[in-house]
Amino acid sequence: MMLVRKKFLAVTALGVAATLTLGSCGKDPDGTEYTVITGDATGCIMGTVTDALTGARVDVSTAEIWAVFNGSVLKGSAVNGGDALKANVAGDYYICGVPNATAYDAAFTLPVHFKISGYQERIYSVMPSNDVPNRNSTTAEPGFWATPTVVQNAAVWKVSDLVSKDFVVNVNSKGAALAGATVWMRPTDTQAFALTTATGPITNLTGTTDASGNATFAAASLAFGATYAMTVVPKSPIAADGSYLNSNFTATIVIGTPVTAVTNATFKSANPFTLSVDMADAATSAPVLVSQTLGNTVTSSGTVILMFDRAVSYNLASKLIGSGTTAAIGSYGTKSDGTACVAADVGTPVLPTLATESAVSLSVSGSIVTITPAWTTAPTSTASCGGITLVYTLAGLDFYAKGATVPNSVSPANVTVYLTTPLQTP
Repeated sequence: MMLVRKKFLAVTALGVAATLTLGSCGKDPDGTEYTVITGDATGCIMGTVTDALTGARVDVSTAEIWAVFNGSVLKGSAVNGGDALKANVAGDYYICGVPNATAYDAAFTLPVHFKISGYQERIYSVMPSNDVPNRNSTTAEPGFWATPTVVQNAAVWKVSDLVSKDFVVNVNSKGAALAGATVWMRPTDTQAFALTTATGPITNLTGTTDASGNATFAAASLAFGATYAMTVVPKSPIAADGSYLNSNFTATIVIGTPVTAVTNATFKSANPFTLSVDMADAATSAPVLVSQTLGNTVTSSGTVILMFDRAVSYNLASKLIGSGTTAAIGSYGTKSDGTACVAADVGTPVLPTLATESAVSLSVSGSIVTITPAWTTAPTSTASCGGITLVYTLAGLDFYAKGATVPNSVSPANVTVYLTTPLQTP
């Protein structure tokens, strides 16, 4: 027997009127009146049916809606709002006489079917309410029964959409297409397996991106409304521009429903049938300097070579005026007679200073960086002087992983190189 306070009758009137009979009144020990509702502990499932793609209410006045419990069918009905409210309640339905879960001492679920002309049939698993009265409780309000109603909205897809709207996954790195990436689509939720595709049962799907970075899954192979676990793996860990890519991308996608809160993935212009996946590596770690021209290396051009473990770019500001990145003559060397050379002996070379402009020139090709002195006046007649040194201060020169969104950097070490071979002394 169900007890509901009078003040809650308006809330439960829809379900009560359909399945239960109002009985006599009683009083709690505190004198509060309650109404006795005869019948078993039953409630309702209520909700609204909408078009999954547009969100518009779907007319269910001629729909077949039902739940199944222990072999019995509980038929649903459309809410009748009359002419005045017809538009407001279009798509609203209710199924009453649904057993209360606690009446069976355990939670359970009911399959609720929605069969509407022109739409894909949908089946939802619904857990009935387990709210029960506890008139002997010292903590609950005496005589209070929560309304045993469960809200289950339903989204349905037009059959015409199922065969006309392919699902496209565009794989890219900051907009540049990535060809040859593999895309896996695996249905995950149990309800998905109650759905079917236009050609048969729902299955795992695999696609490969074309030159435009697109992997296309035909509408006929998809179960709209099903939840798929998506995994994307690039063909190579490095993009064409040398930047690193994420090793994989994973997301949970409901086919036909735009999801915008997926890291590194967006539906183009809110189109739920084209998902753009950016595989660019955030590169939270700094690139590793694998090798650098050793100190005291002889190089007539004064070139220093850096090699990193990945493609890099550099901070422009770090090589400009005031950065601390410099190149300067350390020694003009010595003559064959052992006397020291002076600037005039090698053409009075001049390098810019930090007060004027950058003293170094940079060239970056993927993971290789070439650093050369930016001579204002290059040295000449150096053959007569051995052991001319060029001193680089590079500590202020910052290199980042190419395409990095997190600016972790690495700086090369200061180094001194020879422009001419030091003279051998006996």
